[in-house]
Parts: sequence; structure tokens; C-alpha cells
Amino acid sequence: MYDDDPVEGRPRRGPSLWTVVLVSILVSAFTSGGAFWGLRWAERRGLFEGEATQVPDVVNMNLAQAREVVAARGFLLILGTERSDATAPAGSIVEQSPLPGSAAKTGSNITAVVSTGPVMVPALSGLKPEEAAQKLKQAGLASGARSEKPHATVPAGTVIASQPAEGTPVKAAEPIGLIVSSGPAGTEVPKVVGQRIAKAKQLLKTAGFEVGSTRYGYSDYSDASVVLKQTPEAGELAAPGSAVDLVVNEPD
Repeated sequence: MYDDDPVEGRPRRGPSLWTVVLVSILVSAFTSGGAFWGLRWAERRGLFEGEATQVPDVVNMNLAQAREVVAARGFLLILGTERSDATAPAGSIVEQSPLPGSAAKTGSNITAVVSTGPVMVPALSGLKPEEAAQKLKQAGLASGARSEKPHATVPAGTVIASQPAEGTPVKAAEPIGLIVSSGPAGTEVPKVVGQRIAKAKQLLKTAGFEVGSTRYGYSDYSDASVVLKQTPEAGELAAPGSAVDLVVNEPD
């Protein structure tokens, strides 16, 4: 019979080198995979973030004040966009995200929108509407609705004023209305039909009108040199200083 036991004093043969390397790789893979999925699980449940804290209100604060308040609550203030505001001074915060009073994880960001200050309505009176629109565009504003209004001294088609008025603080891109002169206010034309030409001229001059073209007509029902027709007619409104045309019965 043969003895299957190893020879006494002879060292027992262990696993080969490749076997050791393969086992090490497999153990490392299982360990890394488990750690990876464990980290993903913890991340999804917010275990690596801070606890939820109420977001402070930093609207209307300047940046230095806001940073102190935000840091005291465990947040980080970051700057977002800038925008013009009619009431907020330049450098102050006009909007924030997340909103004040909402809950957010400590260590997260609060984004602030900062005011660049108001835009002042420029002087537009005396300009043509097209010129006023160009000046508004250069100031960062928009041209709004136009309305007409009679004016005794401002020529027709010229800007009288703006809405809001010159020097008013407004937001950027806000539409500014224009009030445009339609010329002097209309005056009622006096009745000169039936008057002799000399009297008709006097009445028109007293009312602030000029005598326009004068031509002759003929009527058996009127005396010579009497006005038969006038344009504009009596009672119509016309600009002061405008002309009234007359048709006069032929003189004797």
C-alpha cells in the first residue's frame, strides 16, 4: 500500500500566485461595488447634506448685509442677474431664490438679483415723436402710446410732454407715453354771411381769423357787396389765425 499523506518534513503546497491575485480582485470588486451603491443610497436620501433651515429674507439689503445674514444661517450668497428698479437703490437686492421663509438645506446657495437703480425719463418736450422715440431707446426705455392735445404755442406734431414726466424714476424698458401738440385749440368761426364785406372782415379780425380768398358771386336776394358764403362755416372750430374764404355778391 502507498501512503497518500505528504512526506514528513516536506512543505505542503499552497494556492498558486494567480489564484491569490484572482481572489484579491474579486474581493476588491465586491467591496468597491458595495461602497458605491451605499454612497448612492445615502446621497439620494440627503444624508450628506445639512439639515433643512428656514431661508432668511435679504430683499432690500445691500450685498454686505445680505452676506452676513446668509452666512449666519449656514448658507452661501451668490449673485445672479442685475436689473433696473424704479424704487430700489443700486446695489440692493430686489429678488432672491429660494424665497424667504422657505426651507433649504444648510450649505446650499441663495441666489440674489441686484438692482442697478432706476432709469430717469429724459427731457422730450420740443422734439418730434420720432426723435423722442430714439432718445428713449438710448436711455434704455420704450416708446409708449401717443395722444394729441391742442396747445397755443407748441407747433402741431411736436411733443408737449411725456407720461411719466421728465425726471421720473422708472424701470428699464418701461414704455413712456408721448403727448403731442395738435396745434392751437380750435376757435368758433363767427357768422359773416349776410354782412357787407367791410363788416365781415372786421368781425373775422376781431375773432382772431384772417380773410382768405374773396371771390364774387351773384344773388338777386342779397344786396351788393354782401357775403353770400363762408368757408369754414359759422360755428365750426378752426385754429386761431387761420383763413376764412368768402363769396361776396357782386357790387353795384
